[in-house]
Amino acid sequence: MQKNKKLGVSVAVLCCLVSSGCAVDPKTGQPSFKETFASDDPCSNNARNVGIAVGVVAGLIIGNQVKHSNTARLAGAAAGAAIGGLIGASMDSRRCELYKIAKQNNLEMQVDDILASAPVGATASSPDAAKPEVVGMKVAIKDNGTQFRSGSDVLSPEAQAYFGAIADQYSFVQQSKRLNAQSSKDDVAAVELLKTKQIFLVGHTDDTGDSALNADLSARRANAVGRVFRDRGVPESQIFYQGAGETLPVADNRTDEGRARNRRVEIVDTPNQATFTQYLESRKPNLAFYRPTSETVTAAAEAPTRIAKPAPSVPARAATTRKNSATTKGAVSPAPAVAANTDKAATSASTPTPSARLKTAAAAVGVASVDFGGAPANGNFVVPNIGGPQQASSSFNLISSAHADAAVPLTSCAQDRPRVATGVKALSNGREQNFSTADYLPGVYDSSWSGSVNGHLVALTHVAVLKDGGAPARAPTLLVYQNYAGGKNVEPVYRGTPEVNTYRGANALLYRVFANGPAQCMDIVIPNNNPKTAPNSNLVYQRGGVLYQVAFAPSLVR
Repeated sequence: MQKNKKLGVSVAVLCCLVSSGCAVDPKTGQPSFKETFASDDPCSNNARNVGIAVGVVAGLIIGNQVKHSNTARLAGAAAGAAIGGLIGASMDSRRCELYKIAKQNNLEMQVDDILASAPVGATASSPDAAKPEVVGMKVAIKDNGTQFRSGSDVLSPEAQAYFGAIADQYSFVQQSKRLNAQSSKDDVAAVELLKTKQIFLVGHTDDTGDSALNADLSARRANAVGRVFRDRGVPESQIFYQGAGETLPVADNRTDEGRARNRRVEIVDTPNQATFTQYLESRKPNLAFYRPTSETVTAAAEAPTRIAKPAPSVPARAATTRKNSATTKGAVSPAPAVAANTDKAATSASTPTPSARLKTAAAAVGVASVDFGGAPANGNFVVPNIGGPQQASSSFNLISSAHADAAVPLTSCAQDRPRVATGVKALSNGREQNFSTADYLPGVYDSSWSGSVNGHLVALTHVAVLKDGGAPARAPTLLVYQNYAGGKNVEPVYRGTPEVNTYRGANALLYRVFANGPAQCMDIVIPNNNPKTAPNSNLVYQRGGVLYQVAFAPSLVR
């Protein structure tokens, strides 16, 4: 008992003495938890102190596993504190320098730590299992209106200068120039850490204009910032970029202030590719910030029409507009399988209301009219219920303010639109990367679904959604068979490759299909506890200039 008490005191002293990690309250002069771990000062040592604390815990666990003695535990705690403190100190230093750059250039900058859910070696029952570990940093820089010309991906001279100063904080070449004979071993080691960091640059927009065009423009702007990082000495092999467009808002798009906050560039650094992959899979959009299509501002998009290719690593966003070259294994189709269409460019630079979009879709593609039954929606569309937010299955999680008991805020597919992000690309060659390590969700692993609606068969093939992140892995193929009476040689009256949004909830997965054919859109609600049938689904279509909706219950084909 006495030994354990002494060990606890020793560890506490170690935490403060190894690297002077304990801070004092400036008002009282006494040690302060807030000033040590949660100070509001951007030049504080928060990350270092958290790193020391987590390192001590991890070191104790590992030391105890190697040898069950207080000496081994203390040795492990000391080693863990040193490593955790070093990583944290490097981030504290970078945060402070970024704050100075923001102040000098009148930038609105938000800096957040990226946290793993628990230290290595902690068990679920351990009292330290819930203590997060700082593993990286995310820096969001609001677009102040002077970064780029309208519709351009060329940085202004002012933005070129301050992004260059920011890039210097991540560059081994630039930081090593600051080392000298008086630099400590910790300073040298902190600079060495920059050699392995993965730098991820993400462009974001509000939801004004065409989603695909916004995603493409934001990707080109992220690429422009990436080239600044490369020119300041960060190796191309460590730089990745993405145009997230409107898919990951941080503020409500219903207000001018919220839309302004959503127009931003994010700089994410993680220590290695494994952590980077986990970060990508942990991202979740805040659906409460999505506007229904009827509320979006109709405005010409800044960018010319280009092709946007979403990546599997972006969760709960518009899905794929590209063909997946992988062959279907084990999928059963009610008709001969047909390859998905190739990439499809956006055809409009404005966002029409849902009624205008849906009423003209069938005529635009020249498809046959199909009477699916149901009743006129009259603006009262069925809104799917998928429960509260889905808890991530990965052990790597960002700390989120979402409440598990709050319902996922959704609208009908008739009030939504495909929300598009480009893929994560390597700056070195511009090629889309697949970092996902996830398996598919049950029932949506390149599978086929079908159901009868008023005597017509509606089928989807190549339905695939990733387990971590909940993003579509590819675009499905939609087939509509009019007055279907069975048989293998029946030809569909419609065959297309629709865009898809996916939204995960605690009770179900919403697979939202934007067909723009005989069926305008579909909300397929797949229960988590029985992913073989979707009894509470809904289909929206146009007949005689009126939007109708009808209950739809597709099931997994085997």
